[in-house]
Amino acid sequence: MDWYDLDKVLGAAELPEVARRLGMEVEQRGANLVTRCPFHEDTRPSLVLYPRDASRHSHYHCFSCHAHGYAVDLVKEVQGLEFRPAIEWLARNLGIAPKPVVAGRGVIKEVPREDALAFAQRVFDQKHDESAFVEWCQTRHFDRNFLFDFGLRCLPVGSLLVRALRGESFGRRQELIDGLLSAGLLVRLRPEKELDLQASLDLGEEFKDYFHDGRVLIPIRNDRDKLVGFAGRYRTNAGSGRSADSITAKYLLTPGFRKADVLFNADEARKTLRESVKAGKLQRVLYVVEGFLDALRLQSLGMPVVAVMGSSLSEKQRSDLLDLIEGVNLPSDTHLSLRLFFDRDAAGFDGASRAARQLLGRSGVATEWVGFAATESTLTGKDPDEILASLDYSGAKTALDQRSLPAVGILLAASLGYKDATPLASDDLWRSISHYPRERALLHAARALRALSGASANWELRLDALMEPRPQWAEELLALLRPQSVSVSGRAAAIEPTVLLNEEARLNHARMLAEHGARRGELPCCDEAWRVLDRNAQLFNILALDRLQQKAWSPAALYDAVHLPRKLSSDEKMLADPRRKVMPQ
Repeated sequence: MDWYDLDKVLGAAELPEVARRLGMEVEQRGANLVTRCPFHEDTRPSLVLYPRDASRHSHYHCFSCHAHGYAVDLVKEVQGLEFRPAIEWLARNLGIAPKPVVAGRGVIKEVPREDALAFAQRVFDQKHDESAFVEWCQTRHFDRNFLFDFGLRCLPVGSLLVRALRGESFGRRQELIDGLLSAGLLVRLRPEKELDLQASLDLGEEFKDYFHDGRVLIPIRNDRDKLVGFAGRYRTNAGSGRSADSITAKYLLTPGFRKADVLFNADEARKTLRESVKAGKLQRVLYVVEGFLDALRLQSLGMPVVAVMGSSLSEKQRSDLLDLIEGVNLPSDTHLSLRLFFDRDAAGFDGASRAARQLLGRSGVATEWVGFAATESTLTGKDPDEILASLDYSGAKTALDQRSLPAVGILLAASLGYKDATPLASDDLWRSISHYPRERALLHAARALRALSGASANWELRLDALMEPRPQWAEELLALLRPQSVSVSGRAAAIEPTVLLNEEARLNHARMLAEHGARRGELPCCDEAWRVLDRNAQLFNILALDRLQQKAWSPAALYDAVHLPRKLSSDEKMLADPRRKVMPQ
C-alpha cells in the first residue's frame, strides 16, 4: 500500500480549501472563514477555519460544540474514514505523491492502533514508578519480579502519554493521537473556557490520558500473545488528591475493549499446561477464575489459569477455553481437570453455576468446582487472590484439592437454595436438610447431568473417585444414576421419582395444602415457593403429628365463613365475585 510523508501532507492542508473540496459551503464572516459544523446539528455556521501561518498549522474550532482539530480530523468526520484513508484522500486532493519505495521492497506500515499501543507500552516502561510498585507488590503479597516480567507497570498521576506526544513531529503526533484515541488510551477534551483559539490548543488542553489518576497497569493479551488492551487498578495511595470513596471503579478497562472476547492469561496457561504434559505430571488442572489478580496469583504459584474478567463465561470464552484444552495435546489415556474457582459471594456462586452448566459433558475434561462452606475458617478471603495470598505452591495445591468437588456439587447446592458448599461440607449437614428438598435436588442434578452430558458414565467414574468414605450426597446421587449397581453403599437407597412414599413427605404436602389450598385450590408448582414453604417444615410436622396422635381433638380456635375478594382490587367486577373462605375469629 502507498504511504505518505505525514508532515508534508498535513503541512500543505489548508482547511478552507479542504472544506471546499469536501463540498462544504465556506463563507466570510468578518475576519474569519466559517462553515457549518459537521460535529453537531448546526443550523448556522459556527465552525471557524483558521489559516496556517509561521507558528501554527491550519485548524478549526467550533464555538457551539467546542470541536477542535486539523484537516485530517475534518476529512475523517465528513467522509467517514479512518486515519490512513483520510491521509490518502488529502494527499490525492493536494497532489502529493507517496514516498518513493526501494526496489523490491514494499511499504509496510503498522495499523495506527497497534502502533499506538506499542508507543504507549514504551512510555509506560519509561515512566514506571518502581518504588511505588515495590510497595504495592509487598502490600498485595506478590513477587515484584513476577509481576514486572508479566508486564505490570505502576503509573504516576498525570498524563504521561500527552507529555510524550510533545516530543513527536506534527504528522507523527497526529497519527499516534488517532491510534491512542482508537485504543481508548487518550480522552479528547472539549474546553469551554475562553481561549486564544486563533492558535491551536495545547495538547494538555485538548487531551488527557485515560489512565491519569495513578494506577497499576495490567496488559491484556489474547491467546496468541498479542496486546489488545490494558486494565488499570486504582491505588488508594496514588496521591491523586481524591479519596477512595470518590472512585467509581476499582478497575478501568481501555474503552472499546470487549471482555467477552478474550480469556485473560490464555497464552501463559497453554505454555504451563504443555510443560506439565512434557514433564509427565499425572494431575493436570486448569483453573478458571474471575479477576486479573486471581489469575496472577495462581500463575505466580505455577498453576495454569485463565480469567473471564467478570462473573460470566461468554460463549466466545467457552469456545476459546475448549480450543485451549484441545491444543495442549493430552495423551489419549488421560484427562484434564477444569476447576471453577470463582469468588466466595453470591455473584461468584451464580457465575460458577452457569459456567458448570456450559462445560458439563465435555469428553476428556472433568469439570470441577472449588467450593467453600459458609463456616469455613481455615482459609479466609473473598476471592482466590486473598485466599491464596499467604500460601506457597504445596499449601495452595493441598487446600484446593481438598475443596475440589465434581461440578454437579454446585448444581446440588443451587437446587437447595444455597450460595456456597455448606450442604456438601459434611454428612451431618447433608442429613440435617429435610428429605424432600434433598431428594428434589438430587433428581434435578441427575436430570441436568443426563441432559447436558448425554450420559452419566463419566460422572459415575468421577464420583467413584472421591476419597473414601464418599460423602453421603455422592452415594445418593450414584444410587440415582445407577440404581441397579451393587457397588453403591447401603447407606444410599435408590430414589424413586415421587414425593409421597413416606410420612414426612405426606406431612409436607399437608402443610402446603393447608397454607395454599384454600387460596388457590391446587398445589403450588413454583420451585421458589416450595423452598420458602419448606423452611418451617419440621415445626409444622411436629405439631401436626402431635395433633393427629390425640384420640380426641378440637379446632384451636373458632372459625367463621367469610367472603373475600379474589384479589386486592377496586374493580367492581372483582369485588362482586368473592370467594368463600374460612377465617379464624
